[in-house]
Order: sequence, then structure tokens, then C-alpha cells
Amino acid sequence: MSVIINEKGEMTNSKLAGQNFEIIDIGYKTLDLARIDSLDFINSRSTSFSGVGIFAAFQNLAAEIYRHLGVEIAAEQIENTYNAGIMIV
Repeated sequence: MSVIINEKGEMTNSKLAGQNFEIIDIGYKTLDLARIDSLDFINSRSTSFSGVGIFAAFQNLAAEIYRHLGVEIAAEQIENTYNAGIMIV
């Protein structure tokens, strides 16, 4: 929404505000999909999935590292490495 409304709540892109679009929010343990029509949230066309957020990506990466290299790394350790800026995805 920051491409339509700035931090002060002011409209910055009125053309986009009048259109239909989707917001994809990848959270820690959820993935949220929101449908917006002319700045109105459309609940019936929006959804949320649990267990498929960024932490699931870290878990999958840990599993692939183990599968290919035989090295066991906890998903939390991969997360810490990513947060420290050592690993860029």
C-alpha cells in the first residue's frame, strides 16, 4: 500500500488507488493474499495460509542442505545468518 498512500496517510498514486490489485504479504509463519478493489478490501477473495511463511523457507533450505551436503543446520541458524546480512536470498 506504500505505493498508494505515504506514511502520513496522503494519497500518492490516485490512478493505482482506483484499480484492482492484490497484496502478497509473506510473514514469518503465514502467507496472506489480499484482494483490493478501489482501496476496498474484498474479504471473499482474500485468504491466509499458515505454515508457509519465511520460516518454512528456512526449514526447506535446511532440509536441502542436509540432503545435498549431509550437514545439519537448524532453520533458526539459517534465519540468524539471513538476518545478519551474511546470506542474501
